[in-house]
Amino acid sequence: MDYRKKTKKELIEMLKAFEPRESVRRPSDVYMKCLEPYAFESQEHLIVLCLNTMNEVVHTECITKGIANRTAVHPREVFHSAILHMATSIIIAHNHPSGAVKPSISDKKMTESLIKAGEILGIPIRDHIIFSYKGFFSFALNNLLARNKESDFKEEMKRMENDSAQDSPMKDLMNSISEQRSKLQGIVAALDKEIEAIGKIQGTDEGQNHENK
Repeated sequence: MDYRKKTKKELIEMLKAFEPRESVRRPSDVYMKCLEPYAFESQEHLIVLCLNTMNEVVHTECITKGIANRTAVHPREVFHSAILHMATSIIIAHNHPSGAVKPSISDKKMTESLIKAGEILGIPIRDHIIFSYKGFFSFALNNLLARNKESDFKEEMKRMENDSAQDSPMKDLMNSISEQRSKLQGIVAALDKEIEAIGKIQGTDEGQNHENK
């Protein structure tokens, strides 16, 4: 691909595709990388994390805020972002302002309803995490996602570690992506310098014309 034929805007959009994404392998990753900013909120926030096939977070969205009754959340609100961003799976999470992270009956009912919806849509729920400033509770780690057998983060982590240890082509692909990203960054930087130089030349010409007048 000849990057020189691309506009600066097109190059920046291409760069976005190469930007590193947060990869989550275990509930603690989700909490530390994605949820901790919400831990001290005084109202409940229901958050959806959209994942790709590599368990990278492609989109994070706060679906509702301040709803006390978790059963009032409709599946279409939760899966709208997942479908829009072509997620292969999702993680749902919500904070408890009280600090307690033990799931309530309504939390369990909501989770079961969303798991059923995910099965119909083909978008499994990897985990439901309840969190606060004191820590978090993972439905997956506590075997509360019985309907969704793929949601156990422990098994998923082991599988992905084994795959990455054996899959050298994947490492080659990641190296290639890194090289392409560096090349794009260099081209954008060069364009910025050219634009700056053109601006200085134009400024000089305008000054000379003013003096001649």
